Amino acid sequence: SRESAHNPRFPSVEAILGSQHQIYSCYVHVNVMGLQRGETFLVFFQFAATLPFNDSLEASFPDLEWRGGILAMRVGQMRQVMGLQNGRVQCLAQLAIQRYV
Repeated sequence: SRESAHNPRFPSVEAILGSQHQIYSCYVHVNVMGLQRGETFLVFFQFAATLPFNDSLEASFPDLEWRGGILAMRVGQMRQVMGLQNGRVQCLAQLAIQRYV
């Protein structure tokens, strides 16, 4: 069904990260010099010594040893969360994760 005020978009974070470990969340605002406006991301994450190393994060941030999953979603003005369709927003999402961790 289509998204509306009565049927908001809300992804199932547990379906992506799993529900075996606690999921934390925070908002991260990224504003880069030269851009007209920044973006706000809702970052969900898990971190536990028993979780495996996150290979995707290690590829992007070689000095980071993160155990668990991280999920960043762009916060929208008319919608709760938005996609990361273009390269600019994807780069800003990486900056949001980097600023958080």
